[in-house]
Amino acid sequence: MEPLDAQVLRQSLQWQAQGRAVLLVTVARTWGSSPRPPGSLMALCEDGRTVGSVSGGCVEDDLVHRLRQGDTPLHAHPARPGLVLIGAGDLSRYLASMARGMGFDVIVCDPRPEQAQWREPGIGFSREMPDDLVQRLQPDRRTAVVAVTHDPKLDDLALIDALQTEAQLARLHGPAGLCIGSKTPAEIALSILAEVVAVKNGVAQAKQGLAPPPSTQQSVCVL
Repeated sequence: MEPLDAQVLRQSLQWQAQGRAVLLVTVARTWGSSPRPPGSLMALCEDGRTVGSVSGGCVEDDLVHRLRQGDTPLHAHPARPGLVLIGAGDLSRYLASMARGMGFDVIVCDPRPEQAQWREPGIGFSREMPDDLVQRLQPDRRTAVVAVTHDPKLDDLALIDALQTEAQLARLHGPAGLCIGSKTPAEIALSILAEVVAVKNGVAQAKQGLAPPPSTQQSVCVL
C-alpha cells in the first residue's frame, strides 16, 4: 500500500492538474500524545475534499470550516498557469523559456518533421496535430494557447478547437503581444508573454502606439 503522505502529494498534484487550488497542511510540532507525528501531511481541495490527516479529526474539521469561510491564514498552492505554444522555432524557444521561468507549465506542439528534434529541458513537446492536442488537454481559463507558426493549417486547427463558444471567441487576441516595437524573436516573445501575464492578472491592455512588426502580424493567442 502507498504511504499516506505519498497519497497526499499525488492527490494534490491531480487536483492542481484539474485546475483546482489546494491547501497543503503539515504538522509542525506536537506536545503530549498526538495521533500524527511532525511532518505529517494533509491536503484540502478548494471544493472541501481532503486527503491525509494531521490529527484524530478535530483539526481537520476546523481546517475545512476555515477553508469554507475564506481569508484563511493557510498558504494556498494555486494551480500553475499553462501555456500551449503551437509552433516550434526561435520565437517559441524564447517564449517557452521565459514562461517557464515565470512559473507556467509549458507545452510546445509542432507536427512538422523538420521540428522533430525541438527539445528544451522542462518544457513539454508534442508532435500531435494541434487540434488533437487542444482536444486532449481541454485547456481552461488558466491556460493560454498561442499560435505562432503563421501556417493556417496548424494555427487555425488549434484555434477552432479552443474557441467553441461566443464567450471563448471574445478571448481571442491578435496580433499577439503588446506594442513595444519588438523586432527580434526575444523581443517578440517578451511582448507576447507580457500580454499573457496581463490577462492572467486581470489587467486590461490597450494596444496603442507603434504597430506590431510584420513577423507578429499573424501570431494570435487565446487568453
